[in-house]
Amino acid sequence: MTPDLSSKNDNEPFIRRELLGFVLGHTRTAVLGNLGVALVTITVLTVSQPSPLLVLWALAFGLLLSIRVVVSMRMKSRLGRLDLHGIERYERTLTVLIGLNGLTWGLLTWIGFNGHDPFVDFYTVAMLVGMTGGGTPDRQHGIASGRHHGCFCLARPMELRGIRSSSAAGQPAVKQPECAARGSAT
Repeated sequence: MTPDLSSKNDNEPFIRRELLGFVLGHTRTAVLGNLGVALVTITVLTVSQPSPLLVLWALAFGLLLSIRVVVSMRMKSRLGRLDLHGIERYERTLTVLIGLNGLTWGLLTWIGFNGHDPFVDFYTVAMLVGMTGGGTPDRQHGIASGRHHGCFCLARPMELRGIRSSSAAGQPAVKQPECAARGSAT
């Protein structure tokens, strides 16, 4: 049944329920993708530069991802019975969980990028830009420019650590993460 779109108030719960259902329908793919990249990242960082912070990161990441799975499964099963207030509450909850998941990826930059191992530094930059790029579709309203600003901000830890650990020659590598994150060729 297609709703009559002439009245925003009458159709808002239907539309928002459908949109939330669409997002929840992608939870399995998002979780499996996050888990796969996290396992590869943990392996790369453990082999190249073991750190107790990596264990803390993995525990926080696993906990947040587990909470996201449980909450998303609950939301999906109850979605059809929710009124507008319930839908808005679930939207906020899901936004916070996805945001915290993104924050864990951003914090990983402080563990992985140290300016000493070019392979690990490159992997960290590629992983960060890839996870950020994969998490935001390119052609949605306002998100394309927002994605570039988000990548730009997430590159700051790499810049700061690169400045602190750069060689006496003042390598221009400090600027590479910023340019890679913005997608520019300079």
